[in-house]
Amino acid sequence: MKTARQWRIVGWIAAVVLCSGSIGAAAALRLQNERMARIAARDGLAEERAERFTEVLQLGDDQREAVRAVLERGHQEIRAISAEAASRAALVARRIDDDIRPLLDAEQLRRYERLGEVRQRIRERWKSGERLTAEQREWLRERIEQRYGKRARD
Repeated sequence: MKTARQWRIVGWIAAVVLCSGSIGAAAALRLQNERMARIAARDGLAEERAERFTEVLQLGDDQREAVRAVLERGHQEIRAISAEAASRAALVARRIDDDIRPLLDAEQLRRYERLGEVRQRIRERWKSGERLTAEQREWLRERIEQRYGKRARD
């Protein structure tokens, strides 16, 4: 009887620890998601970094504003470079696609187009913020291997 009571107490303690850990993890995840959403939108990124620099480097108000202005200019330049690089990469990808298609027979072309559709769906999921778990990646590798007879690259 005494042993059962001890286990019951241990169970309650474990439940409290797990619940409090879950609540803490959920709160941390929510804060992280909000931060990542701001970063993804690129709104306030310079402000956020300036705040971090202010805290770590103990900047004064004038220094903080000067650092924020420098960061904002730099982030605008980086965004412009990223947009240009993405545009150029898309052109190269289209050219590669156009160069590969004439080399394939009808069945290979059908498979190639299916691969393109799969890549597009994955790209759309990635852009929407939906990421694959390790199990999903392994399942996808296996499916591609079954369909196309080769081991998919990571």
